[in-house]
Amino acid sequence: MEAEIALEKIFEGWEGYNTSIVHAIQPLTQEQLTWRPAIHLRSVGELASHLAIGRIEWFARLSAPRSMELRLKADELGSESAIASNKDEILHWLEDSWQMISQTMAQWNVQDLSQSILQPYWGKVYRVTYQWVIWRILTHDVHHGGELAFTLGLQGLRVPELGDMGGHITRPPLAE
Repeated sequence: MEAEIALEKIFEGWEGYNTSIVHAIQPLTQEQLTWRPAIHLRSVGELASHLAIGRIEWFARLSAPRSMELRLKADELGSESAIASNKDEILHWLEDSWQMISQTMAQWNVQDLSQSILQPYWGKVYRVTYQWVIWRILTHDVHHGGELAFTLGLQGLRVPELGDMGGHITRPPLAE
């Protein structure tokens, strides 16, 4: 019989990327958090809150551990922009959404990836697998993490973990 492999092993490294995002947000001033490069683009705070709440919304569709509890709390906000100018709230939501992902990755295994849900989108209904959703959120993190690094760079701020180190604070083992 094939051994069950927890998803935390397959998606190892994602936690390090989340930590890099948190490290990018922690030292920011209110002005840096709310600055936007153009009127139609998101501020750093809006990017980070969108990232955290997006995780919750998608994982709730899969009924992932803690996701429904977090979704109810997120719904009470009214919108992700409600926390976009509050660094402590953003950090709280990044942490809570990450803990939800971490618990999910520890409890689910490779076989769970083939489960699916029906997802309406623009008048059509798609059957999406858990694998599709997890990949979507992982790439959503990377996409908006890149926007975060770029937006901070436009302010003259260095974010080595998201920029110079390419989002990898978890280094692979050295070759012997």
